[in-house]
Amino acid sequence: MVGTHHQKILCVYGNEGLISFCGGVDFNYDRVYGFGDTITGVEDSNDDVNARQPVFKGKAWSAGAPLLDLHCKIRGPAAYDLLEVFLKRYADHARASGKTILVPPRPSPVASSKVYTRIGATFGTSPNAVDTLFTPDDSVTQLIEQAADGPGATEILIAGRDRGVAHTRQTFPYSFAPHGRQSGRAQLLWAISSARYFIYFEDQYMVSREIAEALNAALKRGVLFILGVIPHQEISTDFEFEQLPPVRKTLFIDKVLKDIPFPQRRFQLFCPKHAETSPRGSRYRYIHSKLWVFDDEFCTIGSMNINDRGTTHDSELAAGIYEQGDGSSRYGFAHRLRMRLWARLLGKTGDELDQLVDPINALDLWKEAAHAVPYDWSGPDFDWNGKTDSRRDGAEGLVPLNMGEWLELIFDPRTSPGKDESWSDLANPDPKKTIEIVSPE
Repeated sequence: MVGTHHQKILCVYGNEGLISFCGGVDFNYDRVYGFGDTITGVEDSNDDVNARQPVFKGKAWSAGAPLLDLHCKIRGPAAYDLLEVFLKRYADHARASGKTILVPPRPSPVASSKVYTRIGATFGTSPNAVDTLFTPDDSVTQLIEQAADGPGATEILIAGRDRGVAHTRQTFPYSFAPHGRQSGRAQLLWAISSARYFIYFEDQYMVSREIAEALNAALKRGVLFILGVIPHQEISTDFEFEQLPPVRKTLFIDKVLKDIPFPQRRFQLFCPKHAETSPRGSRYRYIHSKLWVFDDEFCTIGSMNINDRGTTHDSELAAGIYEQGDGSSRYGFAHRLRMRLWARLLGKTGDELDQLVDPINALDLWKEAAHAVPYDWSGPDFDWNGKTDSRRDGAEGLVPLNMGEWLELIFDPRTSPGKDESWSDLANPDPKKTIEIVSPE
């Protein structure tokens, strides 16, 4: 099976040194434009009219747009870790033979920062569908791993072994990952197994049985609650495609709550909605971010979804970020990130941000937001509690997109189906209609 290249990397080397970005944001109009917005000077992406074409007749055409998404900006050694992924993959392609690549020096840690970042990745065992076989020399891979020795960039000529033309188009692993790689999966499962108090995630799929079982083990171990933000059934392909029946999300939820006594409030799912004053293709926002926060201490931001393809086969990236706060005047990065995201979704600004410091006490705010009238979020109003340039080896800031959500509760154990029903029965098969599932007062 040929995998999907799903990593989203941007690396910039200039006067400020190497700066890299990773997360879930693609170069796509539906990250900025809403359904029906006019996009000038752009050709149609496809002649077929459906919700999966970003542009049609000069207008944005993605249901749930603008998508809710997230990227992070990284300086320090981890910035080169992201660049290394791109350079190795580039050098592994047959058409790279004889070309020259520019390799900058690996950035040094910023001494005053306490942010630590680890880049997890996924590579399958057969990602390359090629008709010409090529493997770069080991010296090329070693030079990429070592980075430039000195203040300036080094030019590397890509040389390797051309093993001829295959009789049929075949699939082969990357030379730098001959057995594949699943460090992103290992990082996520480790974080779930280490959580003590709460887990928060944003994801577009939420279908991996392995991750569901890990979350179930976390609840049994004593984690107080798990809260997720996912797309609504109206715009989620998991509910609309015959090939992807709704049973997959049903199985995920069932596995998370299996043998969990008194599950009330311990696992809830929400989806964001558009303001009714701004009509869109759907009144729901599509979730495209791939984010996890654990105990306000550790978080992951990347391209890896909660599905088996993302954790085992497709090419993915996930930045694991840790920064210890002092417990009072300065919160760690994961803590600040979670507060900023919750402020965006719950419509909190200014002094109201204090309500989000304690995630357990803030749980009631989600229920209130799910019943509240639209909140007009005019822009970011959040104190990052520290200078961005003082961080060391991690995400020095975020690129938050598309403010202005409020919420709808789409799953709560207190409103779940009866014993003889399935949660998938709650998904209305008519995409023009919606369901309303709310928590009882």
